[in-house]
Amino acid sequence: HSHQEQSCSRKKEIYGGCGIDHNNNFSAQKMTFYRREFECGVVVDERGELGLGGTVWDASLVLMGFLEKYSEQIFNKSGKGTRILELGAGTGILSLAAAAIGGPTTTVFSTDIGEYVGLIEHNVALNPSLSSQVIVEHLDWLSPQALGSFDIIIGTDVSYSSELYEPLMKTVALNYLP
Repeated sequence: HSHQEQSCSRKKEIYGGCGIDHNNNFSAQKMTFYRREFECGVVVDERGELGLGGTVWDASLVLMGFLEKYSEQIFNKSGKGTRILELGAGTGILSLAAAAIGGPTTTVFSTDIGEYVGLIEHNVALNPSLSSQVIVEHLDWLSPQALGSFDIIIGTDVSYSSELYEPLMKTVALNYLP
């Protein structure tokens, strides 16, 4: 692990793989932004003041590691490629990592609501080599809509409110067509 301080408001962290071994610095949530760089090439800024979705959480890092470990089984890297929908993307880290790991034939729709859409757009812009693969969309589960047919739907720590479970499942049903 390598940790290098860039300034008092930015920190660069490089994790092994796409990052399941790391040390979180939760005090960074008080900063304007907190930059993380992952060995798979993805860079994201966290914005803790936006709320829970403005932070990279451990579950995203674990799923990134899973996607990397099982990439040959998960991603169709030739032919039609893989279409992925991320629900409740927050910072967009998982969408960007999926695009990086899946390769150029992978397309990821990175979705969220409110200010998180702008944060995801910002983080996609920090990763220009992935910008053609990651499409940012506003998707409110309370007004579910179909964005297309997806091979895989992903999300981590997407809701702590049981009131959102049914709208979440309706959104999944509208977008997953086997």
